[in-house]
Amino acid sequence: MRNKPALTLIELVLVVTIVSILATAGVLGMFTIRSKQALELSAENLAGAFKQAHLFAREGRDQSDWGVRSDGGKKFSLIKRDRPENVNEVTKFQLEPPAVFDSSAAEVWFNRENGGTTANVSWRVKSARAGTAMVEVTTTGVVTVTKE
Repeated sequence: MRNKPALTLIELVLVVTIVSILATAGVLGMFTIRSKQALELSAENLAGAFKQAHLFAREGRDQSDWGVRSDGGKKFSLIKRDRPENVNEVTKFQLEPPAVFDSSAAEVWFNRENGGTTANVSWRVKSARAGTAMVEVTTTGVVTVTKE
């Protein structure tokens, strides 16, 4: 009776080890890709809110100044005011997990005369695996997004 070739225990352990290493690398790669996509989407959504506020202010919509407010964590809002003491939250947004703001709570206002701001502003959005993105707003209302 002839012996048929078969896997030895060492060969079997080696195959299982290699498959485990490749599977772990694939899963970690997927988490990194997801974090990068969340960071990019969050930064673009924030930039969109700034652009919307700038446009509404330039149009003089509702005879109001328009702006964006962050809570310093994961949430931000499109806001408007017709008087300094009368601020209304119009639309609420949330950054895509695991992205968060890299700063404390803040507000940026666009005035209704020309849609401009009083100073250049930079807000950072960060993600542990994906790095940081910066959303910048100039005094004229130009909004840019850069990945750091």
